[in-house]
Amino acid sequence: MQDGDTLTRLVREVAIAGEIEAVDPDVPLNDLGIDSMKLIVALINFYRCLEGAIEIDRLVIDNDTTLRSIDLMVKQELDRTNSQHLLLAQG
Repeated sequence: MQDGDTLTRLVREVAIAGEIEAVDPDVPLNDLGIDSMKLIVALINFYRCLEGAIEIDRLVIDNDTTLRSIDLMVKQELDRTNSQHLLLAQG
């Protein structure tokens, strides 16, 4: 997945799983109006798109989390992981 595509992909996965057309990435997960199991399916599908590039347990997600904040956490984790790979390559 290319950088910058994560939020778009996350919104798309939630829309598909929740069977809704419009998803506001700034609305808390609890207020999106979709079943929690469908939301879990969307997050799992999104994680699969990342192809294991991040450790999922490093993301802190609760009912007040927004898709935009998940996107930010993912990008920070990707940056951290990339930095570690660079250090190992230089080492």
